[in-house]
Formats: sequence, structure tokens, C-alpha cells
Amino acid sequence: MKRKEFRKLISVDKAREIINSLQVIPGKESLALENVHGNILAEDIVTEINVPPFPRAIMDGYAVRAENTYACSETEPVRLRRVGDLPAGSDAKFTVLAGETVEIATGAPVPEGADSVVMVEYSSEEDGIVSIYRPVAIGENIMKAGSDILKGERVLRAGRKLGTREIGVLSSVGKKRFLSLNCRWG
Repeated sequence: MKRKEFRKLISVDKAREIINSLQVIPGKESLALENVHGNILAEDIVTEINVPPFPRAIMDGYAVRAENTYACSETEPVRLRRVGDLPAGSDAKFTVLAGETVEIATGAPVPEGADSVVMVEYSSEEDGIVSIYRPVAIGENIMKAGSDILKGERVLRAGRKLGTREIGVLSSVGKKRFLSLNCRWG
């Protein structure tokens, strides 16, 4: 069976002539974050903030001073006074002093004075007194400020096509407007 040709082809020289005759005028335009999908980034993006911007709990439990837990065990728990509750998204401010704790949810900012989080599985609470059954080390169950993205870090390079991942990164570092490449035919 003979194959039919459904298109006309031009020579390589003719194709080069057509391409060389095109006038592309590169430019830049400022776009809002919600309008950048599919565009090409015209500038490097360097973050001006830490992500996360504060140390946060990575487990539900109790924010404590680690030194207050060193002497505890399953048979002889340390008892700490609960002075507050920090759900995720809360802007409440607490200071944890010696012998105190604050109940904390995953993602919540670690209160002043606390340097670790005891997992809820290693504690119990009754009448505002929290029993801790396992010691923790300084920094345990805490994500440091800037552990995802550090202030001053280049998060995206110029020339990157902006898709959903890139837009998520841009949003997380607080960028609202961007320079995008655009081309016009002259």
C-alpha cells in the first residue's frame, strides 16, 4: 500500500530564511502572583524572610525546658504545671519557666523559654499538672526558623517556567508581584 503525503515540506534553506526574518522583541512585564502560571520568570527570587518564620512544634505535646525532664522515667515522672495551650495558628504568647509547660499543637510557635517538645504519647495530664514519662533533648521535636528556606536564599532562578510548585514557593516567601518575560513579534 502506497502511503499518502498530506503536507508540503519546504527546504532547510527556506526554513532558515523564514526563521531569520522573524523579529522577536523581548520584554518584561510585572504580574501579580495569581496571574503568573505558565509564564517565564525574568528575575532571580531571593527571599527576605525565613520559612518557617519561627521555631515550631513538629509534634503534638508539651513545650518544656529540656532540663526539667532529664530526671524523669516511666516509673518516676516529672510533674510540670500547665500554664497554657497553643493550638496551630495561635498568636498567644507564653513564657515557659522552670517547672512549667505549655500544651502545644503541631505547627504552633514554640513559646519563649521552651527548648523542646515532649510528645503527647509520653505524658498525661490531670487537674493542670502534666506528668512527663520520657526525657527530651534540647531542640527535640522542634523545627528551627528558616529550616525550609533561609532568609537571603535564592529560591528560583530567572528563566524558570512558573507552575504550581513554583507558585507555592513564591507564595510561601511572601512574593506578590514578579517580572515575567514576554515576547512580541515585530
